[in-house]
Amino acid sequence: MEMFGFGETSDPPWEYFDEPEPRPPGRRVLSPVGPSPDAPARNRPGSEGKSRPSIFDALPRLADLVSDSAADHENTGTLIERLWQATDDFEPIDSWTPKSEYADRLSEKPVLRWIAGVALTIVAILLVVWLVASVGGPDAPPAAAQAATAVSTAETSAASVRDAIDVLVEPNSSGVELNEAAIALSEFDTAARQVASAANRLADQHEGADVASTLLISASDEGTAIERRLGAALTYRLVFERAFILPDLPDSADITRAADISFELSAMVADTQRALDQLPFEALLEDHRKLAAQALADIEVLSGMYVEALREGQTGTAARHSKTIVDLADETRNVLAATLPEVGNEISEQVGQFEAALDEAVTALARLESGGSPR
Repeated sequence: MEMFGFGETSDPPWEYFDEPEPRPPGRRVLSPVGPSPDAPARNRPGSEGKSRPSIFDALPRLADLVSDSAADHENTGTLIERLWQATDDFEPIDSWTPKSEYADRLSEKPVLRWIAGVALTIVAILLVVWLVASVGGPDAPPAAAQAATAVSTAETSAASVRDAIDVLVEPNSSGVELNEAAIALSEFDTAARQVASAANRLADQHEGADVASTLLISASDEGTAIERRLGAALTYRLVFERAFILPDLPDSADITRAADISFELSAMVADTQRALDQLPFEALLEDHRKLAAQALADIEVLSGMYVEALREGQTGTAARHSKTIVDLADETRNVLAATLPEVGNEISEQVGQFEAALDEAVTALARLESGGSPR
């Protein structure tokens, strides 16, 4: 302990450092004594214009730390003064600010900045959507009112279905009229499905709505069945328009014309077969489908016989064969024209049942609005 100047001896501590060690290259040796009288004045307060000292000169000396002799070394006040000088002479670098590694990456990579901007935009949009949803829009009409509106729309569409039935059964209806009837039928199907949706909402929101809901669903099911059946009948009629389109069948022709007629009859048979394959199912039209298939098979055989008679110049035979071919094709159209009214009558009965179910549903809705309570 005595060698550090804290013992009982009165010998000054610097006696142990009479022979300082040689200074290693590149290192500064702390002096064991105070500042030299010849040293330049330090930058104390009030010493403006003087040179700035080194930070090592402003720090306390080793002798100040190990000596307790007031005669040869500076006292505690000197140490405090030197500490003040160190803070006064060496000002902090105010321009330095800490940097974030992620901030540096964002500043150096525009792609990251773009991704961050997009993410913030999406978050803002979602926030706006959530706020709008939380505020809510205008109140939806009650389920009973929605059901009444759906019923009214379905009743109007039912009238257009009756018009479509008239187009179906009319033998002279054009392809344009048949297509317009199909469009009206599609609108009717949409209205019938909306009735079912209204029935489901009604059952969810009202106590005692089972009767009205059941009637509405029954009407919707009836409307869907009408759409399927009438749609099949209209499709059948439209597709069959492409069947049995016969070429001109003269009683006589030269070899070249006979060859052309043979090709035209072969094309007619192929087109008719494709049409028959595309006919939809309708129970009342199944007999006609079979009739048409048999007629096509007979026409295919007769076509070969007819062409052969033309080539051989057998005018009478060719005339008989051509007449039979025409009669078979006409029969298929006549049978279809006679069967379609039967289909139309059955569909009309279904439309009547649909309208009756809607009327019952309207009555049930009126009772519900007068006495039913929302859930």
